[in-house]
Amino acid sequence: AVVIFVLGRHFLQQPIERLLEGHPKIKAVDAAASSAGFKLIFLLRLSPLNYSLLCWLLAVSKARFRSYLLACLGMFPGNFSTVYVGFAAKHAADLAKRVKDNDGHLPAGDSMVHEVTLFLGLAAAILASVVVARIAMKAIKRAAEDSQKHSEVHS
Repeated sequence: AVVIFVLGRHFLQQPIERLLEGHPKIKAVDAAASSAGFKLIFLLRLSPLNYSLLCWLLAVSKARFRSYLLACLGMFPGNFSTVYVGFAAKHAADLAKRVKDNDGHLPAGDSMVHEVTLFLGLAAAILASVVVARIAMKAIKRAAEDSQKHSEVHS
């Protein structure tokens, strides 16, 4: 994320700004990112946006590096959920194979409580991700609208 920020800020900012001139919504998010700073960038990191694309967009924005760097902490919940989903999927595939090999029964040593807990944890992780993403997207939309109204007033 830091490498992308440095490359984008120092080598690509002017060409990208020219490309984005015709996109008022993106310009509003840029203005909001520079005025709301850490809070908005953190919410963007919590949202279901592509991390790489977001890194590039923030690199060419007016966001401050310190806010950008600290807001990278917002990537952890999404990464955790992604890893947990992968773990649960692999576990489910392994469990299905073990049950098949054991004539349709849960093999000795496997606990139904463990299985239920694991998949309830998966459901909770997915639910938390969806709720956090919805909250983040609403806050981003509100910040972009506020920034756009603010820029219209000062124009």
